[in-house]
Amino acid sequence: MKRQHVRGFTLIELLVVIAIVGILIGLLLPAVQAVRESARRMKCQNNLKQFGLALHSYHDTYNQFPAAYVRTNHAFWSAAILPYVEQNNVYQTLDFNQSASWRILGNPNAVALQTRLDLFQCPSAINRQGLDDYLVDRVPSNYLACASGLLTREAGPDPGPQKLMYHQDIDGFIFDQSRTRIRDMLDGTTHTIAVSEAVNLPEIQENDFWGLNASVDHWPIGSASFGSNEVSEVVGSSGVPINISLDRTTDWYIDERELCFSSRHRGGVQAVLVDGHVKFFAETIDPQVWSALGTRSNGEVIPDSL
Repeated sequence: MKRQHVRGFTLIELLVVIAIVGILIGLLLPAVQAVRESARRMKCQNNLKQFGLALHSYHDTYNQFPAAYVRTNHAFWSAAILPYVEQNNVYQTLDFNQSASWRILGNPNAVALQTRLDLFQCPSAINRQGLDDYLVDRVPSNYLACASGLLTREAGPDPGPQKLMYHQDIDGFIFDQSRTRIRDMLDGTTHTIAVSEAVNLPEIQENDFWGLNASVDHWPIGSASFGSNEVSEVVGSSGVPINISLDRTTDWYIDERELCFSSRHRGGVQAVLVDGHVKFFAETIDPQVWSALGTRSNGEVIPDSL
């Protein structure tokens, strides 16, 4: 009988196979990551689309858009639209009469702030439930309403005739105690930003124009404490360039980082315009055009090809 010889892999052949597999994995991983990011970006786009629809439903009901925030009860625009984004059960638990109730553990308002709602989370973002000045495990948000296309300061000593972000009747979509309507969007609803993205970077801490410690954080629904230097919790400005909050240099004030629209999507941010359509804006956009998109009635000319 002839003896059969079974030939195994030589060391060189094994190394070649390993190298080929490594190359294939190296080629596939970026493609897989790109597909995953594309899915995350689409989910974020859907969140913004829901905001646009909810804001219009609110307008249909009350003949105005919600205020960005209400100082008497510390409620945000994101609380006002809860019934229109299938979160009426959360909305019905809220007490809009007591601003202090947001900070009492176990109170329905505090529970709402600690409840993670996917609508306010961009899947590409890195969010951790955190601690604000009064409430543990508060859930951050990745979306800010656009209150201005011009302003870059949140608060601080009186700058003279220039307004700050906490003032009423500023130039954007909604703001402090605002009662804006579609008819107020004189620049056109297709050319006015309603809501855009913002990253949370609580590790960035600097003194603001009041000399108070501030960090880049944003929150939905309402707030336990709400002063003039905290409006960036809920609104942003396109007067600040896109993604500067991610810039690790010291070229920007903390106010500018807090008011900045930014995202983890490569190269820019998504925003829903007042007419309800969602668009991606590259961080290389002309600063004057980006600024113009944040104002509602300044009469700027915005290219149709944008």
